[in-house]
Amino acid sequence: MLKKILAFFTVSIFLFLACGCGTLAGAAVGAAKGAQADWEATKKADQWFRENLW
Repeated sequence: MLKKILAFFTVSIFLFLACGCGTLAGAAVGAAKGAQADWEATKKADQWFRENLW
């Protein structure tokens, strides 16, 4: 009986961690896309400053 309970908790913890890894991977991809969009906006702002203020 104790072995079944231990096996159940082990599998449960493994599944919980596996789900978390997928979430972290998705968050990393989203952050990378957001950073890329921010970089493009920064380049556009820099170009505007060069054209209008220099």
